[in-house]
Amino acid sequence: MRAGTARVDITPDWPLPLAGFASRTELSQGIAQPLHLRLVVLEALGTRALIVSADLLNWGPERLPGWRQALADRCAVPAESILFSATHSHSGPQTNGWHAAATGLLDERFLDLLGDRLLTAAAGALDTMEPVTVSRGRGEHGLAMNRRTVIAGKALARPNPEGPVDREVTVLAFRRPDGSVKAALTHYACHPVLSAEYQLSGEFTGDAMSRVEAQTGAVSLYLQGCCGDINPGRLAATGLAEIPRQGAALATVVLDILDDAHVELGDAPLKAQWDSVELPFQHVPTEAELREEFTKDGVIGEWARAFLAHPERIAASATLRLQRLDIARDQSLLAMNGEMCMDYGRQIKDVSRGTVLPVGYSNGMVGYIPTATQVDEGGYEADESTRYYLLPGRFAREIDARIRARTVPMSRPV
Repeated sequence: MRAGTARVDITPDWPLPLAGFASRTELSQGIAQPLHLRLVVLEALGTRALIVSADLLNWGPERLPGWRQALADRCAVPAESILFSATHSHSGPQTNGWHAAATGLLDERFLDLLGDRLLTAAAGALDTMEPVTVSRGRGEHGLAMNRRTVIAGKALARPNPEGPVDREVTVLAFRRPDGSVKAALTHYACHPVLSAEYQLSGEFTGDAMSRVEAQTGAVSLYLQGCCGDINPGRLAATGLAEIPRQGAALATVVLDILDDAHVELGDAPLKAQWDSVELPFQHVPTEAELREEFTKDGVIGEWARAFLAHPERIAASATLRLQRLDIARDQSLLAMNGEMCMDYGRQIKDVSRGTVLPVGYSNGMVGYIPTATQVDEGGYEADESTRYYLLPGRFAREIDARIRARTVPMSRPV
C-alpha cells in the first residue's frame, strides 16, 4: 500500500452565516480556530481510493458531482471510490442550498473557496505518495451521551446518561516503514456542538485532530459516526472555552491508541460498492395545507413558503445513499448521506464485528434518519428537524426496516 496526504486551510476571511444553530441570527464575528480540509489518497494492488474529511456541518449535494469528477480526473481515482465526509462541526459555513435559513444561509463564495482548496489538497497529496502499512486500534472516550429522554412515550431533548450510546474510538494508522505515522483516521460518534457562539471553529473534532497532528506529524482525519441522537452531554452549547478542553481530551485518547499495540491489516483491493434506499414520508403536504402555514412565524412558515415556491421539491420519499469503501483487508467504511441515529451505527459495527465503520454526514445530506422507535416517540430527530432540513414530511417508521435490509448485507465481512 501507498498513501499520500494533505491538509489545507478552508477558513473564509470574511463574515458569513454559520450553520447548525437556529439561535444564531448574525454573521460570524471572528475565527476561534481555523477550519481544515484533510485528504488521503490510498493505493494498493493497482487500485486507488480517496477520502476527504472537512470541518463542515455537511457536504451540500449541489456541487459534489462536479468535485467528485474533478478529483477522479486529477488523482486517477475511480469516481465511485471517492468518499466525502464532514466532521459535522456546527461552527462552520453552510454548504447546502436547500436548507432552512434559520440554520445558516449559503454563501456561494465559500463553495468557490472550498472547491479550489479541495483540488489543491488533492494535487499536494499525490506529491507525497509513499509506502505504508495499515493497522487498527481501539479505545473509549466518555464525552458522548444520548440526548433523548423519553417520558410517557414522548421524547424530549434532554441529556440521558442512561440512554444507549457508543463511546468506542477506532483509529486506523497508516505507518511508514520506519514506524512513523503518515496518516491517521479517527472514528467516533458525538455531535460537535460545544459552542453556539458567532466564531468559526472546527469544534472539538478539529481541535483534537490538530493536536494529534502536532504530536505525530501525521495528517489526521476525523470520521464522524452515527451521532444523530448523541451529544456531548450537558456540555452542549456551553461555549468556546470548552472546545480546547474536549479537543485535548479526545486527542489524548487517540494518541494513547496510536501508542498501543494495533491489529495489523493486510493490503486488499480498494473498491467501492454503492446502494440506495428510498425513505417514504408519512404524508406530504397539499398546496392548501402549505397555504395554511405560510404566514406563520419561524421555521414553519419558512418551510411552507419554500415548498410553495418550489413545488417540484415535494416528493413521496427521500433517497439515502450508501457507499461501502474497502480500504484494507478486514477494514471498510460504510458512508451514508444522513444524520444517522446511533442504533444504525451500532448494528453495522456488530454485524461486521468491528471491521466496518459507519460514517454519517457523507456524500451529501438528506436529514435526520430516526429509528422506528424514535418515529413513534417523536422529538427533534423525528419531527422538528424535518422543517430545518426542508423535508416535505416526517419519515414513515418503515424506513428502519428498509435501511437495515440494505446496511446489514453491506456490513458483512468479506
